Amino acid sequence: MRNEVSGQVTGGVVQARDIGVVNVAGAPPAPARVPRQLPATPRGFVNRKAELELLDRLLQEGPAVAVVSGLRGVGKSAISRWWAHQSQERFSDGQLYVDLGAVRRRGGTSVSDVLGGFLRALGVHEEWIPAELPERAAMFRSMTAGLRLLVLVDDAEHAAEVTPLCPASAGSAVVVTSHRQLRGLLVEGAAPVRIDPLEEEQGVRLLAGMLGEERVTAERQPARELVRLCGGLPIALRVAAARLIQRRAWSIERLAGELADAERRLDHLTTEGGAIVEAVFESAYAALPERAARLYRLLGILPGADFTPAVAGALLEEEPVPVLEALLDANLVEEPEEDRYRLHDLARLTRPGARGGPSPPRRRRRRCAGWRSAI
Repeated sequence: MRNEVSGQVTGGVVQARDIGVVNVAGAPPAPARVPRQLPATPRGFVNRKAELELLDRLLQEGPAVAVVSGLRGVGKSAISRWWAHQSQERFSDGQLYVDLGAVRRRGGTSVSDVLGGFLRALGVHEEWIPAELPERAAMFRSMTAGLRLLVLVDDAEHAAEVTPLCPASAGSAVVVTSHRQLRGLLVEGAAPVRIDPLEEEQGVRLLAGMLGEERVTAERQPARELVRLCGGLPIALRVAAARLIQRRAWSIERLAGELADAERRLDHLTTEGGAIVEAVFESAYAALPERAARLYRLLGILPGADFTPAVAGALLEEEPVPVLEALLDANLVEEPEEDRYRLHDLARLTRPGARGGPSPPRRRRRRCAGWRSAI
């Protein structure tokens, strides 16, 4: 008798010449894979009650996707992670997490690789994971059908990065953070959650959490002024508080006085790692289309933070609406009311050209002044 295997075989094969006694014991079942990938809850989180309640309402029934957008450093990730931890009991089949910003910084890693990691976390053996993105996305949908799963995606740049990571099960939810509004996801039914800078009392509570309640209570008014000078931006407030922690002899009033000098404010909001606050705006600016970047530079001649489309058109000397849409999508301007736009106070200090850059043509300055006088 020949000892050989022929034909198509799937799975393991045992070949033997002589077999005596064979004892077959039932193999233990594979351990259940329930991924718990959420990062730790953020320290010093200031309770954003309204935003957390909005996420609760929007994600009650799945499959649901929420796009949490806002300026870099405004607290998008902190809010999303806090909500995810508070809600994880709803997602009994696990929570998956990816920081796409970190993925991009590492280089060479694609959404397909992220999906491969998700599939492995759900118990799929490496050899069964397809090579191509469409097949991986299809397998992910199959694996998660009927599950109650939360997917948290940090720092997305484009809708196409997120869509393959969305399970199709009714009990699942996806929370995406981005400095863009990700209109492509909104078109597909995602719900927008815009995160604005902290209000005054929220900012004071953040300072108290870092500096201690006693220190902030003793200088309540300077603390409020510090929040105002930082534009309510959490990253700026944390940098300012870190300086006060380092310089225990300084009063809050002392630091607020230094930040009052607009020309040098950003010089005081730095760490040993560099100009963190300025980098928040410069990174967003670097990703702008050319025309939007040009308008962003030209806005440096405005005496205030508010402007209308007519003023933007006078600066551009062309139809401003499509260009303003790009700035809105990047969260570099906001529209607090119809046809009224506003720049963040710190953005006005960080705009390229705002400090010693080339001046716009004189005719543009005259046209802009004419529109401003008519408002």
